[in-house]
This record gives sequence, C-alpha cells and structure tokens, in this order.
Amino acid sequence: MYVKKWMMVAMACTLLLSGCGSKEKEREISKNTGKEYFKVGMTCDLAPFATEKKTQSDTSVTIGESYCDGYDVKIARKLAEHMNMEIQVKKIAANAMQEALDEGEIDAVISGLYPDEKQNMDVTKAYQSSDVVLLVRKDDKKAKSKDLADFKGSSVAALQNTSLDAMIDDIKDVKHEKAMASYEELIKALKDKKIDAMIAPSILAENMVDGDLTMVKFDEKKGFHKQAEAVIGMKKGSKEDELFLNVQKALDAISQEERDEMLKASK
Repeated sequence: MYVKKWMMVAMACTLLLSGCGSKEKEREISKNTGKEYFKVGMTCDLAPFATEKKTQSDTSVTIGESYCDGYDVKIARKLAEHMNMEIQVKKIAANAMQEALDEGEIDAVISGLYPDEKQNMDVTKAYQSSDVVLLVRKDDKKAKSKDLADFKGSSVAALQNTSLDAMIDDIKDVKHEKAMASYEELIKALKDKKIDAMIAPSILAENMVDGDLTMVKFDEKKGFHKQAEAVIGMKKGSKEDELFLNVQKALDAISQEERDEMLKASK
C-alpha cells in the first residue's frame, strides 16, 4: 500500500518536472539556412541606427512589406554571422520592447539603446559612444554657446528610460522637465517653445538639425561629464546564459575600425 503511494508520488513529481521543462520555448530555425534565428527588436525609426525603407539594399532586412537598414542592422548582421545564426529583425515600438524581451519574442534589443538603471534588462558593453549635446532653436541666444554653464536655469528634457535624463542635472540650476516618450515629442515641445533645449547623443542630434533647430556642442571639459553609450539589451538574468555570452564575444570580435566603417556607411 505504502509502496504504491510512494510510486504515485514519484510519478507525479516526474511529470511535474518534465512539464516545467516543456514550457521553455524551442529556438526557431530558418527553413532557408537551417540556422537558428537571432531575433532582434528595433524601432526602425532612428537614423542612423535603423530606419524603415521602401526599397531593399545589400545590408537591409525585411520587416513585413518594407525593409529596415542602418548601423544597428549592420551590427546585428555581424553578430549573427559570428554566432553562425540568421538575423531576424522585428519592428517594435520603444515602449513595447521590454515586454517583447521578457516574453521571448526577441532575443535582444539593438536600437540605439541608452538605458537607465531602471530598465529591467541585462546589457552588453557599449558598441558605440557619442558626445552628449543639446538641441536648441536657432533663434536662441545660447545657440552658439560652447559652455554648458551658459544653460543655467534653462528648461531641458530628455527621452524617457534613458541614461541621458539623469545627465540633465549636470547643468546648474536647470529646470529638469519630465522625460518624454519619443524624440518626435521632444522636438515638437522644443519647436513649440515648451522647453528651451533637449538632450541627445550627437550621433542622433545630427539627424534632427533642420531649419528651426541647431545642435550645441561643447568645448573640452565644458560639457557633460560623460559620453552616451549605446548597448545591447537582453533579458534580465541572462548574463551567464550561453546566448548572452556569445553575443558579447561576437561584439568584442568587431574591431573599432569595422564599427566606424559601418557607421560611416549608415549616415
């Protein structure tokens, strides 16, 4: 009697354990190459990192009925090549990227990512660094400034969930405005004179300059205390996993010269 009961308990435990194991998602395999997919989330709206295109190029990837191309696409391709995987880019809104990562829809976020400490993800070493600048209206008296101190008392905003938001406090007596959900929202607020300036990495700010806005760069030791560093985001708790380690190893294998060439080709 007791033996039967113990056998039933043992069987139940075995089923429970196997059931738990079966919940792990199997990696998708490309039917064309037989390789595992390296699934990457990108917003595809952030030049020169990645933008949506109507026509295909030698470096672009398909996203639905259109294509995505740019520096991040080239980086992702290189990583997949080093890992003997096939790249698959998924166009995802910035505010939906975390959920996609948590649910396993994507393996990594490579999308001009400058996360703050609150972001719930593990990150690689930086793959691109930029000076931090301010965007202001061309008619602003401070538009030709070379010293961050000149922006004392100015109202400044950043993109939410980025390390740039905290850097605003480098400005003495700054009016630190609430972070905004997109660069489009920031640009509109700036043009509508709701803020005096917006903070951004120079690599992005260069593409935001237009007839109304200009970029303020600062002299050495007169600007922000550090650079903006773009990183690759992966699921929280995955830093010791094989895929994370392989991604970092592949990233380390891309020389600075290669990175500079890819970035130049994307501008």
